[in-house]
Amino acid sequence: MITESEFCDFFNDAYRGRDWPSPLKGRTGDLAALLACFREAITEPMSDADMSRNRRTLGSLIIGQAAERAFERIYAAEMQTSEVELVDDRTQRTDADYILRNGQQKPLFRLNIKQHGSIFRQALDHVGLEPDDCFPLATYKIHSALQKQDQQHLPFLFVVVTVPGLEADKIGQRLPPIVSEGVLVAKRILTSRKREAEEFFIALFREQNPDFFRAIDAEFERGRWFIFSARRAHELMKERLFERVFALRQRGFNRAFKNAEIDMHLSFSKDMMPVHDFLAQSSRLSASQLYSMIERGTI
Repeated sequence: MITESEFCDFFNDAYRGRDWPSPLKGRTGDLAALLACFREAITEPMSDADMSRNRRTLGSLIIGQAAERAFERIYAAEMQTSEVELVDDRTQRTDADYILRNGQQKPLFRLNIKQHGSIFRQALDHVGLEPDDCFPLATYKIHSALQKQDQQHLPFLFVVVTVPGLEADKIGQRLPPIVSEGVLVAKRILTSRKREAEEFFIALFREQNPDFFRAIDAEFERGRWFIFSARRAHELMKERLFERVFALRQRGFNRAFKNAEIDMHLSFSKDMMPVHDFLAQSSRLSASQLYSMIERGTI
């Protein structure tokens, strides 16, 4: 278990003078108040289940951030035009990671990046796809993305990078106690902005342990990158609902697959476009041409 001094120092350093959330709002930098909260938070033991969930959450956050950094590198390397610009939208807490804008700063597309590491071993039996050619996406996410697209008149695209074996659980298990236990204690203390605490702790850990993150970044160098639109996913879901959403034909699905989402399964090779090809078209075609391809479900 981390010590109280380790936690207080790391928490204070992670926030870097930024306002602390409730119940410490208005007491930023007050280590005595933070210490009192720490002591109260650890009166209840941390269960193995709590620690496992927390490590998985942090591992997922680390992998997601690595995927975003990798996409930025790919975009910068492949786009040879000033007519389009990739804008980081992660700070807005939306359903998208980036917005693609033209030279006049007009939004063209929303991009949401997904990382895929866990292989669905029974994919061929359940959805007719080879395990290494299968990507699950929650049906509600497809619906939500298409709703946002129709409301904002801004095409919504999913970017997927597949790195087999790169899983959140495995990354989370490698985190030291100051991060894994520290974040869990912080979330027990805080009554708001808990996601922010996770991000601040990870950011400080990354500064202090760059090699840990460089190794994860290197994993994405061997990843395969694909893109598809919310429109295409929705059309495929309508066409192949019972074929690709096997939860709908699986009796007792919720009992057999506890906590599982109702997923639509897409094929990397048949249902998506390589990101390289999309970026090449983005630099060559007009926005209206790309938009037309997205609306037709070509992308």
